[in-house]
Amino acid sequence: DVWRGEGNVRVLYQDVDIRCDELEYDRSTGDVTARGNVVLDRGPSRFTADELHYNLHSKTGTFFDATAFVDPMYNFSGRQIEKLDETHYRIDRGTFTTCDVDGRPPWSFTVRSALVEEEGLGRFKSVAMKVQNVPVFYLPYMVWPVKQERSPGLLMPRLGYSNRRGFNLGLPLYLPLGRSYDTTIFPDY
Repeated sequence: DVWRGEGNVRVLYQDVDIRCDELEYDRSTGDVTARGNVVLDRGPSRFTADELHYNLHSKTGTFFDATAFVDPMYNFSGRQIEKLDETHYRIDRGTFTTCDVDGRPPWSFTVRSALVEEEGLGRFKSVAMKVQNVPVFYLPYMVWPVKQERSPGLLMPRLGYSNRRGFNLGLPLYLPLGRSYDTTIFPDY
């Protein structure tokens, strides 16, 4: 029940399209092991990797030395990307951004590990935010909304000093009020 292919291998299964240099497919379990220039397309989402262990029935698997574009606008890469189910991904030693990654993205998060839920939250450990590939700040843990719709929440704290107010600390709160309206409240201490 095991099929092996080499060369320009292509497997089409329901909405999954896998292309690679070398592939092994177990028909009884639905397990696929692909190596070399691996590209997995599923709808508008695309994964590329050096190696792939994937189950066609559950549509879950692990991508090694991989990059991913997940519709509508998430780009991530990592030493290992694990697709846990329809909406959850685990990233090991990778980067995450919502920018177009042709070339260098304007901003990205470099993470030791992350658990990302589509249209949910990303939970990142050991995070360095980079702007134009220059580290700007580091956080040991961060929760980031991974949603297409705008979400309410706290923004980056502000520290300041003025002759009139002295030292001050601000914690802005962002509130979307509708599809076209939003506001930011700036309470300061």
